[in-house]
Amino acid sequence: MTPHRTTPTLPADPDTTTTPTAGLPTGATDGPTPGEGVSTMARRRPRATRKRAWDTLSETDRQVLLESVRLRREAQAVHDVQELQAWAARMHR
Repeated sequence: MTPHRTTPTLPADPDTTTTPTAGLPTGATDGPTPGEGVSTMARRRPRATRKRAWDTLSETDRQVLLESVRLRREAQAVHDVQELQAWAARMHR
Protein backbone atom coordinates (compact mmCIF):
# COMPACT_ATOMS: atom_id res chain seq x y z
CA MET A 1 0.00 0.00 0.00
CA THR A 2 1.42 3.37 -0.98
CA PRO A 3 1.17 6.20 1.49
CA HIS A 4 -1.02 9.09 0.39
CA ARG A 5 -0.26 12.70 1.09
CA THR A 6 -2.80 14.01 3.54
CA THR A 7 -4.46 17.33 2.89
CA PRO A 8 -5.58 19.41 5.85
CA THR A 9 -9.35 19.61 5.88
CA LEU A 10 -11.97 21.78 7.47
CA PRO A 11 -14.13 20.05 10.08
CA ALA A 12 -17.56 18.89 9.02
CA ASP A 13 -20.64 19.97 10.92
CA PRO A 14 -20.34 17.87 14.10
CA ASP A 15 -24.05 17.19 14.49
CA THR A 16 -26.13 17.10 11.30
CA THR A 17 -28.97 15.13 12.91
CA THR A 18 -30.37 18.08 14.85
CA THR A 19 -33.44 19.99 13.86
CA PRO A 20 -32.95 23.31 12.05
CA THR A 21 -33.95 25.29 15.14
CA ALA A 22 -31.70 23.40 17.57
CA GLY A 23 -29.49 25.75 19.55
CA LEU A 24 -31.77 28.74 18.98
CA PRO A 25 -33.70 30.34 21.82
CA THR A 26 -37.19 29.00 22.46
CA GLY A 27 -39.63 30.28 19.85
CA ALA A 28 -36.91 31.30 17.34
CA THR A 29 -37.46 29.84 13.88
CA ASP A 30 -34.93 31.67 11.71
CA GLY A 31 -34.25 28.60 9.57
CA PRO A 32 -31.32 26.23 9.46
CA THR A 33 -28.26 26.79 11.62
CA PRO A 34 -25.10 28.03 9.88
CA GLY A 35 -23.09 25.17 8.44
CA GLU A 36 -25.88 22.62 8.54
CA GLY A 37 -25.35 20.00 5.87
CA VAL A 38 -21.87 21.29 5.02
CA SER A 39 -19.40 18.53 4.31
CA THR A 40 -15.63 18.50 4.73
CA MET A 41 -13.65 20.35 2.09
CA ALA A 42 -9.92 20.45 1.47
CA ARG A 43 -7.98 23.64 1.96
CA ARG A 44 -6.12 24.78 -1.12
CA ARG A 45 -3.07 26.93 -1.37
CA PRO A 46 -3.68 30.20 -3.18
CA ARG A 47 -2.18 30.57 -6.64
CA ALA A 48 -0.01 33.45 -5.52
CA THR A 49 2.15 31.10 -3.44
CA ARG A 50 2.89 28.74 -6.34
CA LYS A 51 6.22 29.10 -8.09
CA ARG A 52 5.98 29.37 -11.86
CA ALA A 53 8.80 28.60 -14.28
CA TRP A 54 8.28 32.06 -15.77
CA ASP A 55 9.10 33.64 -12.40
CA THR A 56 12.47 31.90 -12.25
CA LEU A 57 13.62 33.05 -15.72
CA SER A 58 15.92 35.99 -16.19
CA GLU A 59 14.71 38.95 -18.25
CA THR A 60 16.92 37.87 -21.18
CA ASP A 61 15.54 34.31 -21.09
CA ARG A 62 12.00 35.68 -21.06
CA GLN A 63 12.69 37.82 -24.13
CA VAL A 64 14.22 34.84 -25.97
CA LEU A 65 11.22 32.69 -25.07
CA LEU A 66 8.73 35.32 -26.19
CA GLU A 67 10.58 35.82 -29.49
CA SER A 68 10.63 32.06 -30.18
CA VAL A 69 6.89 31.87 -29.47
CA ARG A 70 6.25 34.83 -31.80
CA LEU A 71 8.27 33.19 -34.61
CA ARG A 72 6.51 29.85 -34.10
CA ARG A 73 3.10 31.52 -34.30
CA GLU A 74 4.06 33.37 -37.47
CA ALA A 75 5.28 30.14 -39.07
CA GLN A 76 2.04 28.40 -38.02
CA ALA A 77 -0.04 31.21 -39.53
CA VAL A 78 1.83 30.90 -42.86
CA HIS A 79 1.33 27.14 -42.78
CA ASP A 80 -2.39 27.56 -42.04
CA VAL A 81 -2.81 29.95 -45.01
CA GLN A 82 -1.05 27.48 -47.33
CA GLU A 83 -3.22 24.60 -46.12
CA LEU A 84 -6.37 26.69 -46.54
CA GLN A 85 -5.38 27.64 -50.10
CA ALA A 86 -4.64 24.01 -50.96
CA TRP A 87 -7.97 22.92 -49.49
CA ALA A 88 -9.82 25.66 -51.38
CA ALA A 89 -8.13 24.65 -54.67
CA ARG A 90 -9.20 21.03 -54.16
CA MET A 91 -12.76 22.07 -53.41
CA HIS A 92 -13.06 24.17 -56.60
CA ARG A 93 -12.13 21.36 -58.99
